[in-house]
Amino acid sequence: NNQVAINVLSQPNRNIVSDNRVTPYASRNLDKFIQFTKSAVDMILEKTKTDGIVAYGLNIMAVIDTDQEDSSKFLLEKFIKQEDGAVAFIGGGVRLIFETNGGDKCRNDLRLDPRFGPKSTPTKSIQVNQNSHLETTSLPTLEHLNSRVTQIYNELPTLLGKIL
Repeated sequence: NNQVAINVLSQPNRNIVSDNRVTPYASRNLDKFIQFTKSAVDMILEKTKTDGIVAYGLNIMAVIDTDQEDSSKFLLEKFIKQEDGAVAFIGGGVRLIFETNGGDKCRNDLRLDPRFGPKSTPTKSIQVNQNSHLETTSLPTLEHLNSRVTQIYNELPTLLGKIL
């Protein structure tokens, strides 16, 4: 399958390059996508005469399956203390904000939410959204960008293993 679904969007104060293919997490070829992204953003910055940037980031959206039939119940039992009484939680997720250091400080916002099927039926799937931002005044070299993005991407499964 050689289909490509890459979007490039340029807006005031941000440029977004997204790869919207649905593929298994481990089989993504990041090198070519990162190279394309850097070229596209460099071209946009040059064309718009933008002097610099304030940050670059990576958004990862994925779906993972738990070994539980109801991911909502799984997340509630793991992260939410339910009191007997007036409130009966039926679903919920978790949001974690943290920093990592891979030679440069990276701020991460990780959200884990249960996925529901038709008519709000429970599923075993969890929607994972990680947004990572690195402050900088210029886009790094392709080698550094490739290294940093690949590191963030590859660390997510380990992080999820520790949390879940």
